[in-house]
Amino acid sequence: MKRIYILLLATLCTAGVMAQGQRLKQRIIDRDYYPMDSATVTVKGTSISTVTDRNGNFVLEDVPVILDSIEVTKDGKSKTLPIPIEITMTEALNDRYVAWYVKAAGGFTSEYGEGIGGSSFYVGGGMDVRLGRHGAYQMGLYYNYRNLQDVYSYYYGGNYYSGDIDFNLHNLEIPMVFANKFRMANNVIMQIGLGAFVSYTFQAKASGDGISESCNPNAFGGGPLVDFGWEIKRHWLVNVTGRFGWIESNDYFDDIAFMDWSLSFGYKF
Repeated sequence: MKRIYILLLATLCTAGVMAQGQRLKQRIIDRDYYPMDSATVTVKGTSISTVTDRNGNFVLEDVPVILDSIEVTKDGKSKTLPIPIEITMTEALNDRYVAWYVKAAGGFTSEYGEGIGGSSFYVGGGMDVRLGRHGAYQMGLYYNYRNLQDVYSYYYGGNYYSGDIDFNLHNLEIPMVFANKFRMANNVIMQIGLGAFVSYTFQAKASGDGISESCNPNAFGGGPLVDFGWEIKRHWLVNVTGRFGWIESNDYFDDIAFMDWSLSFGYKF
């Protein structure tokens, strides 16, 4: 369900009374500030009607001398709005408070202090819960593959050994973000979010010069995250996310602290 908001662009000359032949010009937007196109606007009790354009604008011509309400209809749902309308946004139709999305992302990662860089990839989905006009809470579930490259060195039998080693980690992650959303253009909303994530590493493999070992570490971890994103034409999502986390030590490896940045693309239903 959607909640439509109507934004006054041209006020009436008098409160509730208009001269015959004068026009009523307004704009309809939804709660996410997107223009509501193809909504039908009718002068209540008359056959005077029009349809909003792709920017949500509409014009009613030759309205009656006394005009007390208009009716807005979209996707089979309608709401009667009183006239005059305050310059602030006025609630019109019910809106959905929960939306679902899917995402896929790729990026780079490194181990703090020792890592020389690697790659990461994740795919999954989640929900976007509205907390207010600008606020939202987002929680997801992702499969994450993280490759951490490192250099090892040690002395043994009077000799010095060194080489490269890769840690390939398979994780399940749950990110939780509190976001603020701001409209930048008719079809673009910007998001800035802060939050945290928890992870569970269910499989790992270490490989390198003379090393090849797989394990099921059953290790937990997590840390804070930051998120910058854009929502385009209501459905398309682009996000840049930074994670600053750790994986707890276990029988197979010591604590791993890492940082990664990823670029994700998604779709919001």
